[in-house]
Amino acid sequence: MTGAGASGYILEAEGLRKARFDEDRRFEVALPELYLHPGDRVALVGPSGSGKSTILALLAMATNPDDGIAFRLVGRDVLNAWRSNDQSLLSLLRAQSATYLPQRDGLLEFLTIRENILCSAELADALPVQEIDLLVEMLDLGEVLDAMPAGLSGGQRQRAAVACALAQRPALILADEPTAALDAKNASRVMDSLIALADRSGAAIVLATHQLHLVEAYQFREIMVTETGEKSNRTSVFEAA
Repeated sequence: MTGAGASGYILEAEGLRKARFDEDRRFEVALPELYLHPGDRVALVGPSGSGKSTILALLAMATNPDDGIAFRLVGRDVLNAWRSNDQSLLSLLRAQSATYLPQRDGLLEFLTIRENILCSAELADALPVQEIDLLVEMLDLGEVLDAMPAGLSGGQRQRAAVACALAQRPALILADEPTAALDAKNASRVMDSLIALADRSGAAIVLATHQLHLVEAYQFREIMVTETGEKSNRTSVFEAA
């Protein structure tokens, strides 16, 4: 379910904070503000362990913020939903407005690739069959639709995961190092398809990556995640590069 809220933004996030604990250290991730229009592309860059994945998990509503000023997705108040424990709204937004591409593809191993894609579309009440056919064609998945995930290469699995994500027709795509385990050819194929299909639907993309050449090649706005404070009590924050 793509589309922006009344403000024109897909995502409005301000003052989100989340505490983590790493061994004997306290680790807080802070997001001062992030506003995304349809079609925006943002890349989160920074050292491993700086908090990029935590921010993606927050935006994907996979974990709740400890504090925040505002968090709205397609005009719906996510922060209030967390505070009031409105699981119905959170589940609806996860299914229909935001999709999360983890480092590991997340395919359901007991379903074929075709069934994985259809399951994603049906859960979100999203794409008609002809749109799914276009996804399959653009991602070059026609020959593996009836295969089980275990029989696919890494590149095929990741392309299938992209198809599942985009079959939901999300307003916001959150991708955590989606090409980290792929060779250059497959990485380009996955990114080309992701960008083309996101552009077609007007979805915004937030990408966490160490591959800075992708940031430049696909014209992402770069956001640096930096660490502040003492090592035993540090905070990760976003700064526009």
